[in-house]
Amino acid sequence: GGTDVTQDNLLGNSTPTVNWSASTNATQYKVRILQNDQSTVQCPQQTVVATVYSFAGCPLTDNETYYAEVIAEDG
Repeated sequence: GGTDVTQDNLLGNSTPTVNWSASTNATQYKVRILQNDQSTVQCPQQTVVATVYSFAGCPLTDNETYYAEVIAEDG
């Protein structure tokens, strides 16, 4: 686990993009964005093989806190 904090003024209402470092032996990643309570999903989970994902159609609101969750899977 870990945390990543991005200043609100950098988010705007554009497409949120999450990037992370590769995990040894990972073949894919599950990534999603959660609201401040860390239980409400803001952007639904996606399964990807890259270490970056842009959530098209999932704008974020200024002055709100969000958490990106990335889970590495080894197949």
